[in-house]
Amino acid sequence: MRYDANPVIARSGWLSLGLLSLLALVLWRNAGTVYAAPVALVALLVAFKFRDPDRKVPGARLGILSPVDGHVTEVQRIEDGPFGGPALRVLIAISPLTVYGVRSPIEGVVNDPATLCRSVGYHRGLCLRTDEGQPLLLRLAHFGFGAPKAKVNIGQRLGQGERCGSVRFAHSAELLMPASAAARIAPRDAVEAGTTVLAEFASR
Repeated sequence: MRYDANPVIARSGWLSLGLLSLLALVLWRNAGTVYAAPVALVALLVAFKFRDPDRKVPGARLGILSPVDGHVTEVQRIEDGPFGGPALRVLIAISPLTVYGVRSPIEGVVNDPATLCRSVGYHRGLCLRTDEGQPLLLRLAHFGFGAPKAKVNIGQRLGQGERCGSVRFAHSAELLMPASAAARIAPRDAVEAGTTVLAEFASR
């Protein structure tokens, strides 16, 4: 299933927005503005959260793009990475005003993390592998409810910057990649989903 672009509002928000708008209209006609206004305000917030703006993906063949809007909190090398050996870890705090969608950091094929990742501690998340064999793991941490969803299947090919899931109530995004990748950002840098280059894979 592809997470295709939709006009103005993402498809996953249509039902909620439609029901809230209908409820606000019914309340306005039958109970007045005082009762309809709070529901209308919630509908506006839902529309804002589910907005689906186009993003201009940079032409960076080896680039690893930010999957979400927010700011970088950590850029560090870890010794025990998910792919057996050192890894580069980038942590992003997701903006509460971010759009609902998540974008693919790279062009590649979706892999089962339980198969590609050697450590059991990394057997969840969105795992991608480029045509050159470079792996990447994206994990979203949430507040314990409304878990993020990936709108992809194992074996599916994703384009760089393609919509591939939903943030829901996630508060941070963690990207893990080979330690040979070169970081292009630093802590406190603001990042935008599908446009900001976080790092670049080493050429082979």
